[in-house]
Amino acid sequence: RPVVRKLVSEMRQNPIDVLYRPKDGASPDAADVLMGMYRTDMRHNTAKIAVNIAVREQIEAGVGAWRLVTDYEDQSPTSNNQVIRREPIHSACSHVIWDSNSKLMDKSDARHCKVNHSMSQNGWEDFAEKYDLDADDIPSFQNPNDWVFPWLTQDTIQIAEFYEVVEKKETAFIYQDPVTGEPVSYFKHDIKDVIDDLADSGFIKIAERQIKRRRVYKSIITCTAV
Repeated sequence: RPVVRKLVSEMRQNPIDVLYRPKDGASPDAADVLMGMYRTDMRHNTAKIAVNIAVREQIEAGVGAWRLVTDYEDQSPTSNNQVIRREPIHSACSHVIWDSNSKLMDKSDARHCKVNHSMSQNGWEDFAEKYDLDADDIPSFQNPNDWVFPWLTQDTIQIAEFYEVVEKKETAFIYQDPVTGEPVSYFKHDIKDVIDDLADSGFIKIAERQIKRRRVYKSIITCTAV
């Protein structure tokens, strides 16, 4: 596939970069710091592999994807610093299934998404132990048909992660900080037990409004259990 190799080579030589620019009086130094953090993350081996796989699959099949995860910066028990990592998703065209009602190219309007995973018997046993599942209850269909997704074949077992976006209107309270005088906002549900404490600390409620709040819920699907 000379054309694919040519395009992949060009993408590697001239990768798409991100440029941070200060806005609304923000410090240029802050933009430089963010740029440095982004480039540091992209130099990580996993990030390079994830991007290269996604680019190649996008050229070959029209769809590429990677996963953003958080990981501890080091294994020190006293450190809570976390960094964002990119992990590859192989065969995204058949393993990442988006909401069919999503119309935007970046899928930001999707209400749900499913990510399928193929694993060996040993991989399934490790996965079952991690998520406290019964390893002997292997995902399968009693009467498989040609049109049914093959959750179980002779060599592989399929499980899926299902992500669902739930959007609800919530009340946000806006307070004036007694120290800085700047407005700060809190959701009513989050501070319902400490509202009196805020008032005692000198916070003055100056407004409230209804805001759409999005939450993402994750489920593990094995076709025999959720």
